[in-house]
Amino acid sequence: MYSILYFVNNILETSNNLIYLGPTAIEDVQCYHIAGAADDITFQCWISSEGPLLPVKMRIVYIDQKENPQYDMTYSDGKLNEYIDDSNFVLTPPQGAELIKIIKR
Repeated sequence: MYSILYFVNNILETSNNLIYLGPTAIEDVQCYHIAGAADDITFQCWISSEGPLLPVKMRIVYIDQKENPQYDMTYSDGKLNEYIDDSNFVLTPPQGAELIKIIKR
């Protein structure tokens, strides 16, 4: 739930304009469709209205860049509180890798 709250707070803090466009479906998933704008982007979010409030799709358009590049992201098969074994987070460096020290400049 923290990530959803962070996401919503971030949108509220950084948007110059925010509008609820109404209900819509993305690949048979019923969603809340939200759009907004900041100084350098416009965005649209589709948030699942059934079950957990998870993002289903996002679109970001960079309006301050040449040709306004657009990025679409579609999320699927999201799971909450899924068990992930700690062994998935153990680094096994490739053969020949060397440890380097990071120093402050």
